[in-house]
Amino acid sequence: YVHVAEVTSGIYLERGDFADAEEMITEAVSFVQNHPNAYDVKRTSIRLYLRLAQIYLDGGNYAKAILLLENLKSQDVPSQYRSSMHSLLAKGYLKKRWYPECTEILALIGKDEQTQRGGRGGGGSVAIGRMDTTLDGIKVKLTRETAASNFFHARCYADALASVDNAIIECPENKLSTLGRLHYFRGKIFQALASPAECVRFPLHLEPVHVSPLETEDPYECHSPADMLRAAITEFRCAYDYFRMTGDDDYVANTLSRIAETYLERLFVPVALLKYPFDAWARLPAERGVSPGISPKA
Repeated sequence: YVHVAEVTSGIYLERGDFADAEEMITEAVSFVQNHPNAYDVKRTSIRLYLRLAQIYLDGGNYAKAILLLENLKSQDVPSQYRSSMHSLLAKGYLKKRWYPECTEILALIGKDEQTQRGGRGGGGSVAIGRMDTTLDGIKVKLTRETAASNFFHARCYADALASVDNAIIECPENKLSTLGRLHYFRGKIFQALASPAECVRFPLHLEPVHVSPLETEDPYECHSPADMLRAAITEFRCAYDYFRMTGDDDYVANTLSRIAETYLERLFVPVALLKYPFDAWARLPAERGVSPGISPKA
């Protein structure tokens, strides 16, 4: 019965019938608890609860998902389910914009992976935001993109940048759509830093606090707003090329809009409001320093 309920719930989930998907899993939990001799009640119930949390997240019921996952977190959850639980909880916190809480969970995920590696004889530090586990057909994926998004919204731009760069380094060269999204997000980070609203002082050195870059070189030095704007446009152009190759018209349009927005942010206030000469702001000065950048993959 449990297997049939999970499969049926998955079909409902794909159709967007979240209420029916939830009902199937809830009935499966009750069935397991009423037949303790037929199932490992604890493990099966936890697996079903994690699936239920995934349904809540997909259906936009973030508060319910967080409540369920925090209740599970307070219990003795077997190690094989702990990473999935933390992954889902981090997503819930991110959706609710609870960035400090999300950062704490990301750290726990890093410890989970370090423990798993240590159990296999591995060692070394683990950078935050790397997790890809499968739970009986449901893929619970907390990539570095999730960590980057959390750091970005918390305005921890150096950690967001390090998370994205690590993801680009690890991403296979044939994953063009993923590479496009990563460079697009990288462009968003530089766009935010180039925005007058951030009041960034230059020269700027971005030093990650929570994330260890996989490359030891220092790519986060910037000497002027023009360098930061160039970096943003370069990343958006790179993302645009990837999206054109994959035929993703929605992201092509979004990327072009971002490029226009980045230029507009530079020009609007000084030229339209403060009446400075257009040519003085429309032309970027010569590049003085090393623009933060990571080479696109072939």
